[in-house]
Amino acid sequence: MANKLSRTQLTQYERQGVVFPIKVLSSDEVAYFNSEFEALIKHCGLQKRLDNLHLFFEWAHRLATHDAVLDAIQDVLGRDILVYSTLIFYKPPQDSAHVSWHQDSFYSGLNLTPSVSAWIALTPSNAANGCMRVIPESHKQGPLNHINIGDESNLLKRGEQVATVINEAEALDVVLQPGEMSLHHNTIVHGSKSNTSGGPRFGFIVRFVTDQITNGPMPMLRARGKADCSHLTLADPPLVTDQRAAFEAWQRFNVARSGGKPD
Repeated sequence: MANKLSRTQLTQYERQGVVFPIKVLSSDEVAYFNSEFEALIKHCGLQKRLDNLHLFFEWAHRLATHDAVLDAIQDVLGRDILVYSTLIFYKPPQDSAHVSWHQDSFYSGLNLTPSVSAWIALTPSNAANGCMRVIPESHKQGPLNHINIGDESNLLKRGEQVATVINEAEALDVVLQPGEMSLHHNTIVHGSKSNTSGGPRFGFIVRFVTDQITNGPMPMLRARGKADCSHLTLADPPLVTDQRAAFEAWQRFNVARSGGKPD
């Protein structure tokens, strides 16, 4: 199989902790995934954070395991690939929702195992609508101390942010067009500002790991390869194609995880 990423792109990822843009979806695919997401929003109302849709929605599973996405991930992680989790951050127009400076590895422990996060743009993602921003090469510092700050507009559940002062002059805007994605290292410091534009911004985030990981908080899904994963809890691909039925199953799952309260 031909490499998806060039040697230059792989070197950029290793040195800076991020690489973009990587074209993965056609315009027709972007339109399809957008329509499915918009239908979901009609069911669940204005939720700005939606976790692990790939376990319940066929379209989300299809996006998380898209061949063009996995081809790029394989260049970084090798042939045996698992989906650790997925996440959508939805920023409506002129909305205060933002993401504080943080590392993905702080609560997840992803720094202890081979992993990489993909950020797939389904709308334009730019400075005006609150694109992801990274501090290049910050992944070389390893795990940093974080503090939790209560802020309802922060899309991170715990409000975590790095305890060190960030020089925002060093920040790099990860500008993407629909159908493009970025890859970022699990310990790179990143965040995003609010959407000040007149249109929505949403992207689909997938965290990938290998069979070297131990069990996480969620069942993982085999995306590629045939490694022995008998030490892991694996999920089957979703079989339900009806959007409403998938939504109800996803909602029940979230309520069960949160001890009987909606997540």
